[in-house]
Amino acid sequence: MGLLFENNICCTFIHFDNLEKASNWYEKTLGFSVRKKDLPKGFVELHMEGVNLTLLTWRSTEKVRPKHPVFTFYSLDIEASHRKLKDKGVKVYDFSNAGSVSGFLFEDLEGNILMVCS
Repeated sequence: MGLLFENNICCTFIHFDNLEKASNWYEKTLGFSVRKKDLPKGFVELHMEGVNLTLLTWRSTEKVRPKHPVFTFYSLDIEASHRKLKDKGVKVYDFSNAGSVSGFLFEDLEGNILMVCS
């Protein structure tokens, strides 16, 4: 049986109550730059390699916030990434190891759970 769609992921979304604050946090705290921004339309697309990361305004009163990361950032120096996030006052969790892969979780300004691995 053939694929029903292309064999790649085009983008991932994270929803926010305050998109402008979220955009500023991802720029200042995580160091991303903005590719496209349209606050009235409710989206901010960040410059990323590979899959696009898009920040969106909630459009529903039923907000579902996963209690686990829905994607993972990659770091060449995971210890430095962990330390720098802590130094910036970000809520960062302890490392976990799975063989040759290690990672940690952290929260953005609205409590979305994000992950970094190496």
